[in-house]
Amino acid sequence: MNASEIIIKKLKSMGGHVDIKQLNGNITDFYFVKEDTFWSSGLYKLIDDGYLFNMFDLLEKESHRFENRCIPKGNARKYKLGEVGCSIDTAVGILGYLYYKKETGDSVYEPMHVIAAVLEWAGIAKNKRGYIQFNQ
Repeated sequence: MNASEIIIKKLKSMGGHVDIKQLNGNITDFYFVKEDTFWSSGLYKLIDDGYLFNMFDLLEKESHRFENRCIPKGNARKYKLGEVGCSIDTAVGILGYLYYKKETGDSVYEPMHVIAAVLEWAGIAKNKRGYIQFNQ
């Protein structure tokens, strides 16, 4: 089962809405917007119909490129897409290029604090300071 299937199944088992603890200790909600999209108030402002669950699959697939399947989270608040802190070698850069379909030099959203917390909640990866480590 891929990451999105695991997350969808677990979220459905929780009634479609759950509170998840983030790395900093804050609690964020996580819920279905539609059958194939999700949102969290930790992401600040609902965009369209929310995020597609396939963003988790993209990160899981790309994790195989990294030693011990550890992807640096990156920082889209400080860097533009393609810069060292927001490159294809960071989780936020992977989403920038492969999920948002942005180009080098563009700004991208910074959802990693919630995305990493969801991955840990689902038992797919560990949410560590500065990186996400996917299960072997």
